[in-house]
Amino acid sequence: MVIEDDTAPRRRGGGAKIIIAIAAFVAGVGAFAPAELFAAAAARGSAFDYVGARGTIWRGAVIGASYDGILLGDIDFTLRPASLLAGRVRVSARSSNGAMRGAGDISVGLRQLSISGLNGEFDLGAIRRYSFFGASYRGRMRIDITGLRLSRDGCEAGSGTLWTNALTVAAGQWNATGFDLSGPVMCENGDLRAKLSGAGVEGRLEISGVVDSGLNFSMQAIAAPRRPEVYNALMLLQFEPKDDVLSYQAVGKLKGFTS
Repeated sequence: MVIEDDTAPRRRGGGAKIIIAIAAFVAGVGAFAPAELFAAAAARGSAFDYVGARGTIWRGAVIGASYDGILLGDIDFTLRPASLLAGRVRVSARSSNGAMRGAGDISVGLRQLSISGLNGEFDLGAIRRYSFFGASYRGRMRIDITGLRLSRDGCEAGSGTLWTNALTVAAGQWNATGFDLSGPVMCENGDLRAKLSGAGVEGRLEISGVVDSGLNFSMQAIAAPRRPEVYNALMLLQFEPKDDVLSYQAVGKLKGFTS
């Protein structure tokens, strides 16, 4: 006599039902859990702070968000439940009413952070605690990130662009004619690299920066001013002559939003 064991299919079906039940329970809890839980988790042990929150952890808003003392504004977010099944947390966010205005998707997994579809503009004037070569930050920085994937091993993939009118605004204070700077953001050999360059009647400027997996950074600026007074001013700011241009280099370790 052959006895067929028909319990296995029922076990598999039962397991699937358990998973569905757990997912439904989590979704149900999330539907009523306040967004305050999401904001509090983000703020714990970091330079991130906020005034309040509304909505639920699935869809809500963080009010008066700030980082390292810089007011970012209100951040509306939507948590994508399907991403939890893949062991990741994916959030679509939009910020307004502060220094950062824009929208994008952020996905956080085990030892990995991904950013996609990020289009934002940052008010550099909001950086009041720091200066650049002794001058206050002014102007705007536009960030467009098609895709960026970071892990413990460094920058794995990246594509995007940067733009700023900071030099144009600063030049106006010196009765000079400035120019905008723009350039790419990319990954190369595990390093995150960014480059800004531009040229105008006053000369040309190129700034490049590199951040490795250990958050060590290096920055180099190459300037080719046309006016002697600008040349002398840059020399006072520790630029050094190199061939037919002036060069400035700096290295350090990132500690916060504006280190």
